[in-house]
Amino acid sequence: VWKVNDVEVATSPELDGATHFTRGDVVTLFATPNDGTVDGEEVAAAPVTILNAIPTVTVPTVSPSNVLTTDVLTATTSADDADGDAVTVSYRWLVNGTEVGTGPTLDGAVSFSKGDEIVVQVTANDGADDSVPQSSSPITVGNSSPSAPEIEVTPDHPAAELDDLICAVTVDSVDPDLDSITYEVAWTVNGAPFTGATTTTLTGDTVPAAEVQLEQSWACTITATDGDGGATDSATAEVEVLSCGDGLLDEGEELDPPTSELSSLSVDANTCRWDFSEVEQLYCNGTCSWAGEGGCDQADADIFCKLRTGNPDSTATSFEIVNALDEPGFSCPNQGSTYGTQIQVNNRGLDGVLVRYQDSSVLANHGAGRVITTPDCTNP
Repeated sequence: VWKVNDVEVATSPELDGATHFTRGDVVTLFATPNDGTVDGEEVAAAPVTILNAIPTVTVPTVSPSNVLTTDVLTATTSADDADGDAVTVSYRWLVNGTEVGTGPTLDGAVSFSKGDEIVVQVTANDGADDSVPQSSSPITVGNSSPSAPEIEVTPDHPAAELDDLICAVTVDSVDPDLDSITYEVAWTVNGAPFTGATTTTLTGDTVPAAEVQLEQSWACTITATDGDGGATDSATAEVEVLSCGDGLLDEGEELDPPTSELSSLSVDANTCRWDFSEVEQLYCNGTCSWAGEGGCDQADADIFCKLRTGNPDSTATSFEIVNALDEPGFSCPNQGSTYGTQIQVNNRGLDGVLVRYQDSSVLANHGAGRVITTPDCTNP
């Protein structure tokens, strides 16, 4: 006879704990001999108190398995308890043998560096006893690649045989491991490697002007290397060599060759386009009109901005209307050649608008009429 806490629960030779008892119960076996005719005296075995079953925990795995300093590591394991008790798992992260964390994750940004050895140890507890600790296989932190730099090639619009091309880093690469970074510069022209670069700042960062020819497409690639394991990243910038200066007025050009006969205006030698950025006034007095009704208004100010910025989508967010200044400026477009020189403009959003420029004093030539000045221009 089996009794659990003095209550008879079974009469079999064996007693299944899964069915009949749990931790802390007192189990006693009573046996009565029988010779086939009569029972002998009942005897009792010494009572047994059921002890706590020690929980178990599996060997943890760590992900990702290829670890970099930018990673957050996660330990995965499972635990079990034969008593059905609720089990908690504790974690110990060891970096080079020193405990650095106690949660299920570990952030490389604050806890480990390249070359460190990482182990995680897990222990299960059922509220009474700890399991045997289990440890992961050691993981060594690998080398992280530097980020790609931000680069540019200047000038944006090179002139053939006049401008050197210079490739430069504008925003440095960042190495998560804080390794020293070196840069390697490579050029292609029309898709083919170019090996004749000279040096301004970085080795091979400059293409001499003599190599820069019309209708070429140049690309510069700068590769960042941390010198450890070949980790690299790169960026590429490209420029097209315009045909400014060949004496032919190509699409987008306004004056080729880029030589201005006007003393107060210049032409960009790279783009063959007028530089109106410093023009201070646009005449729009009375019947003089650049757009819409006569007189100075928003439409005239918008045209002034398109001229000054070269952007066909530019508009004026504010402007002043004052008497004509004793300075050069845009003269009235619809009052004949008496007032200013006609100028050809392209790609400024002014189709059909005649542009005239007074190379001397607008006040002296037009009189004290009204002009637009000091516009604030958008440049979308």
